[in-house]
Amino acid sequence: MDHLLDRRLGAPLVVIFSCLALILAGCSSALAAPRPVFAFPAVAAKAQAMARHERLRVALDAAATRVGKALGALAAATPASSSPLAAAAREDCAELLDEALQLLAGAGAPGAARRDALTWLSAALTNHDTCADSLAEAGAPLHAHLAAARGVVRDSLAMYASTAAEAATATTTTGAGGAGGLVMGEERSGKNETKRRGPCGFPRRQPVRDRRLLLAPAAALAASADIVVAKDGTGTHATIADAVKAAPECSERRTVIHVKEGRYDENVKVGMKKTNLLFVGDGKGVTVVAGNRSVADNYTTFRTATFGT
Repeated sequence: MDHLLDRRLGAPLVVIFSCLALILAGCSSALAAPRPVFAFPAVAAKAQAMARHERLRVALDAAATRVGKALGALAAATPASSSPLAAAAREDCAELLDEALQLLAGAGAPGAARRDALTWLSAALTNHDTCADSLAEAGAPLHAHLAAARGVVRDSLAMYASTAAEAATATTTTGAGGAGGLVMGEERSGKNETKRRGPCGFPRRQPVRDRRLLLAPAAALAASADIVVAKDGTGTHATIADAVKAAPECSERRTVIHVKEGRYDENVKVGMKKTNLLFVGDGKGVTVVAGNRSVADNYTTFRTATFGT
């Protein structure tokens, strides 16, 4: 009898426990369901800006790596014998690619304004094109690493320009208080632009001394020059090249170089680190700087500029 009762009660108990298990499973799944996330516009805009910043950082890192490999390949692929023009072209490329690395570093630096970064990336791409032009002039082959580096820099510039457009759209959408318009420390322009400008239209961030220098007549600039170039030996230096070499590097203060009357037959190179230089002469036709380099003398076009940077 007891045996029959156990058999009769067994089926209902199994059904009851099965239903209870299903109910508990449903409850646990309901408890585990994610709660809805409310995305406020300012928070979403900030997240988008951070995502854009990360994409740009990765792109710039990749570009710098490619340019570094191109520099290494250029040094390793130097042939034992080549024409003087080909050797000059490789020197151009070494200098231009090294400057491109500095430009990429500036574009990715914290706080770099969007307009500055776009300018630096454009300059880095121009450096690659100038390198390719020098090699083409000399009849030297374009190394695969150089072509690859140019492609990555070009893509970084395109990505940055596209991101700048997205940031501008986000700024319009989120308003002046949103974070969508900020890309690597970009300053917004608009109604506040006039307030940021001081007398004579100069930005207020420009030092007072620089404003005075830009407004001063040439005679006053010459009288207060930091460096004086004179062929007769009455100045601090006899050539403009020596004066540039003596000027401070990476200076935030403007250095005035007065070039006295005379004809200076030289090609002046002003490197990237020679910042804030201001040249002033004694007048048109009085102070003359003339260079005579040409491709016929085994100089690349890049090296023929009378004043080069």
